[in-house]
Amino acid sequence: MELIDSHLHLDDPSFEKDLAPVIERALAHCVVRLVTIGTSPESWEKTAALSETRDLVSIALGLHPHDASLWSSPIAETLRNLLTQKKAVALGEIGLDYHYRFSPIPTQKHAFRAQIRLARSLGLPLIIHCREADQDTLEILVQEKAQELGGVIHCFTGSEDFAEQCLQMGFFLGFTGIITFRTAEPLRAIVRKTPVSRILIETDSPYLAPVPRRGKRNEPSQVIEVARKIAEIKSASLEQVARETTANARALFKV
Repeated sequence: MELIDSHLHLDDPSFEKDLAPVIERALAHCVVRLVTIGTSPESWEKTAALSETRDLVSIALGLHPHDASLWSSPIAETLRNLLTQKKAVALGEIGLDYHYRFSPIPTQKHAFRAQIRLARSLGLPLIIHCREADQDTLEILVQEKAQELGGVIHCFTGSEDFAEQCLQMGFFLGFTGIITFRTAEPLRAIVRKTPVSRILIETDSPYLAPVPRRGKRNEPSQVIEVARKIAEIKSASLEQVARETTANARALFKV
């Protein structure tokens, strides 16, 4: 059995002291590929360096909506150069976050559009962050013809309607340990309706540890628990979910 953790943050300081054993535990739990995400200029180089020392690590880089106020021509050029030089597999995570609004909404939208256009120029798929911004996210994806690039709605927590429209555009939905939370029945209903052929599994480590580890540091070995929960929800075997979600990640990221 092979699993791919399609979204995590190995550059997080919580992994500094024990990254090697974290990766060993992932390997012991059938994880064959880690897609680690750099979300800000200060994290891009650190994230990129991880792929140069770890064969199973791929990277994606982008400016998170929290930091959208940093977007500028020099930042755009730095991102372009790193995406090219470091052989990134996607551009992201990018998008809109109306929960925290650490950057003004118009600024988030501008940076989101600009990065979709950058991804188009580089031929890269997208990793999309959307929190409480379903309609505006859809509007920008449609207007920028993002379906031509493909991508994944990372850590999906949106509505059923949003899920259906993203799937119609050809996007994958990424599910995390949130689907194991007691209060997540509406999200499990979306998992139930989503074909496994359109699902990616992820940990978003070090965040969102699944039950019964909720509240503790998450790590990539726990992606098997996300796969296990999806198998339970869909009355499928763990092996089937592993096989299909791994094929999905390989197809999207070309890994």
